[in-house]
Amino acid sequence: MRRVWNIALIAPDYTTGRTVAQIFGDYFKKSGGQIAAEVYPPLDTTDFGPYLQRILQDAANADAVWAWFIGADAIRFMTQYQEFGLEDRYPLLGGAEVGDDPYLPEVGEAALGIVSAINYAARYDRPQNKEFVAKFQQKFNRLPGHLEYWGYITVMILAHAVETVKGDTSDEDAFLQAIRNVRFQGPMNEVRFHPEAQGVITTVLVRRVEKLPDGTLGNVVLDEYPNIDDLSF
Repeated sequence: MRRVWNIALIAPDYTTGRTVAQIFGDYFKKSGGQIAAEVYPPLDTTDFGPYLQRILQDAANADAVWAWFIGADAIRFMTQYQEFGLEDRYPLLGGAEVGDDPYLPEVGEAALGIVSAINYAARYDRPQNKEFVAKFQQKFNRLPGHLEYWGYITVMILAHAVETVKGDTSDEDAFLQAIRNVRFQGPMNEVRFHPEAQGVITTVLVRRVEKLPDGTLGNVVLDEYPNIDDLSF
């Protein structure tokens, strides 16, 4: 008999936070899992204690906690999750900036063990990514995260499209078609748009924050799922 996994969800209480949590929860349930609890702290929460206590009360039998936070909320959440003593009881699964590389120097060992599924990792072993990371580090003296990656991809898509129309964007239809037809080798994969969903086809990575041989913290890639588009599910 297959084991049923239970998970608690926690995300900020606004439209995007609830939507992302709902999408994750829906697919988790379709895969046979169960949602033990859902907790939604307000944006800019400084003390996550009451919300972490709710996880203890409402999801005592959960196998893990899945969290989606961005910016300063992500930093405070990761730090307080460890301080509250939950990391030894519930493995932490991350989304957005939870566990992302740019936040690790500030969060420190509170981030150890966080497992996240996302479409970028600075240590992904691909020549184009190594080149991207080296140039980014040279300019900013730190590793890029998924936000920096998508900023770069967006600019490159526009640059390729502008080049295709020879700098003349006055014909909107022609420019949009140029964007749809963009193809180039990015840090993670060949960047191209799905012809039906019209979203960028990506490589999704599963990664875990570990202590590296040089003593720093970093995400180590555990698995990868290439050619993921909006219709893959």
